[in-house]
Amino acid sequence: HLAQATQAQIIDCLAKRDETGLYAEGLALYHMGHPDTAKVILHQAALVAQKLKNTVFYRQISFTIEALGME
Repeated sequence: HLAQATQAQIIDCLAKRDETGLYAEGLALYHMGHPDTAKVILHQAALVAQKLKNTVFYRQISFTIEALGME
């Protein structure tokens, strides 16, 4: 699947990304019709926010994940 290839490529780049960039990218992918890839990116954004102890943004990302049904 193209989505899986895209996910693999994106995952390779995640270490260089911050939580805000990942969150924005995840939402953009979702709205462009790529929910599976968006889910991967949004979950990664949550992990990065948690790692950086950005608790307010972590809650926002978690709320978005839940609202989009991507738990």
